[in-house]
Amino acid sequence: MKNKILVFAPLPPPLGGARQAFQQICNESHLFSEKFKTNFINIPLNRKNKFLNFFSRILALIKLFYNIPLHNILIFHSSANFIFHFGPYIITIAKFFKLRIQIRFFGSTIDLLMKKNPEKIKYFTDVDQILLETKGLIKYFNNLQNNLNLIWFPNSRPIVSNQIISNKKIINRICYVGQISNIKGTNDLIDCFENLIKQHKDIELHLVGQLREKSFLKRINKFKKIIYHGIKSNRECKKIISDSDIFIYPSKYISEGYSGAILEAMSLGKPIIAPNWRFFGEIVIDNFNGKLYDITSPEEIITQINYYIKNPKMIQIHGKNSFINAKKFDSKYWNKIVYNNLLNKITNDIEKN
Repeated sequence: MKNKILVFAPLPPPLGGARQAFQQICNESHLFSEKFKTNFINIPLNRKNKFLNFFSRILALIKLFYNIPLHNILIFHSSANFIFHFGPYIITIAKFFKLRIQIRFFGSTIDLLMKKNPEKIKYFTDVDQILLETKGLIKYFNNLQNNLNLIWFPNSRPIVSNQIISNKKIINRICYVGQISNIKGTNDLIDCFENLIKQHKDIELHLVGQLREKSFLKRINKFKKIIYHGIKSNRECKKIISDSDIFIYPSKYISEGYSGAILEAMSLGKPIIAPNWRFFGEIVIDNFNGKLYDITSPEEIITQINYYIKNPKMIQIHGKNSFINAKKFDSKYWNKIVYNNLLNKITNDIEKN
């Protein structure tokens, strides 16, 4: 008899890191294969209409609670904020009906939320598997309570078997992929580029992503050397990154874990410039596969870009190291091997009992 799995998780649309990450699990693991009888409930998101967003999420929760008694495994993947607020109710009901539970926190804010309300940790003590994106979060929860079933399960990307590393002697293309907004550091990046272009007239900044604040378009249009590509497909994004010399990710977004855009750039053999805060230092190692700067001093972006302009050989060295580092985050390994093993462990435990 097949195990009945109830999946409560986000899928595109809209585009977003958590939704794309779960889409990869759907595509590459056995979760939706003939091996299991799987029922999926989407966690909706409507950024344009708060009322519709609230209403659709309440309907999704009602559907979830109705279906819990009909299954024996619950797969619950979502943002840290959503799980923190609704997880205790969902876990309590699922445990009442004796479901095995796997939770995955997307992003990296669960530690900050727990610090504000630490008593909620008790709801997660009986969860069979807790998947966390960063090693820093694993350490935090181990210090908080050491009997949790914690598993490091990072964000991941497909990795090709080999990669051509740039050996250009003139560095003139900088690339950023992500939301165009102040919280993602785009304002700081444009400020720095405005000063950088005075020093290097041929340098270009390529921006790819959703324009969340219209004021940015006016700023971008002031500069011929800032090329805004808009929203592009994954294939088009890879082409733009591949054609660039340096990938920069100046995000100040508190929820950043292992940025998918950084992992993508690493898999394409690009050196990374990023702020040294939260968990970026776990994937961008200073002077190995990129350069880190103080998030309180975004003007250091200019210093780090100038470092590569003055030392073009480091583009090749750090780019090669990026590709080596990216292999640790190959989605074929994490989704096809690790995740399938996690599913097998839950189902085997059920069969034993």
